[in-house]
Amino acid sequence: MTSQLQQAIELASSLSFAEQLELLKTLSAIIQSTHYRETQAATTESDCELAPEWIECVRTKIDAAIEASTHTPPIDGENFVNQILERFQQANQIQT
Repeated sequence: MTSQLQQAIELASSLSFAEQLELLKTLSAIIQSTHYRETQAATTESDCELAPEWIECVRTKIDAAIEASTHTPPIDGENFVNQILERFQQANQIQT
């Protein structure tokens, strides 16, 4: 893990629950945008038609998770971010 990423995780863990949710939404939008651009660059024109559907599907799931989170106790932000990063690393290892 890079020192910048570690600093970001430490900063995120110091935020309030509402701020962590806002950060998660922002990071999700960045990830979706990056994925969409990479998908467009790496696929054929017909494959790109799936990208907007994927983005909307992910957006719906994030909105549902945010709504559900209002009814559940808060979780530790650092552990949550580390779990997400671990999933990305596992997915990246599978692709390579």
